[in-house]
Amino acid sequence: MTREREYYFRGPSDSGALGSPQIPLAAQIMHHQLATLGQGPEEPQEPEKKRGSSFVVETLTVLVLGVLLALGLHVFVTQVYAISGQSMEPTLHNGERVVIHKLPLSLDHGDMIIFTSPNDPNKNLIKRVIALPGDELEIDHGVVYLNGEKLEELYARRDLGRYSSQVSHRVIPPGHVFVLGDNRPASQDSRHFGIVPIDAIKGEVFLRLWPLDMISVW
Repeated sequence: MTREREYYFRGPSDSGALGSPQIPLAAQIMHHQLATLGQGPEEPQEPEKKRGSSFVVETLTVLVLGVLLALGLHVFVTQVYAISGQSMEPTLHNGERVVIHKLPLSLDHGDMIIFTSPNDPNKNLIKRVIALPGDELEIDHGVVYLNGEKLEELYARRDLGRYSSQVSHRVIPPGHVFVLGDNRPASQDSRHFGIVPIDAIKGEVFLRLWPLDMISVW
């Protein structure tokens, strides 16, 4: 009787050391085939077109978020106004653009503010805060006295000429401010329409945006 021979396959990790099992070659081949059958087909790579579409979507998302952020800042935090008239010269001139912030106000003497005109609710004015609630104010022949002391106003026009103004001694009540324009002869301000309610203030001017060669931060 012919004796069948069994061929054995020694794997690369089989060093022939004591105790290393030897597996018949046929069994190795069958095991390899079964293992191959158990592996699914390779996943196809993502098409270039799909990758491009993803980039476009991400870019558009960033742009939309940027626009929404800018709109939110404009509505809730900042706003741009155009200067009309000469009442704030020499600090600000007709046609210039300024930016206000609408954050909770912490007003100080000398701040420039934009507020609703007491005489016309559809009109906005820009003036400088001269006196705060509780301050004592008096104007004598165009000279401002604040809490008994002469106010040094480096921002005001020096060439006042024949201009003169009188405001009798008064104490600014709570919730109000006294405002003046830097160009006193050309300004309608608290000397004419009285003190301004703080609730009427739209914001504090902190930036001159235009012209570009005159950009300033206050």
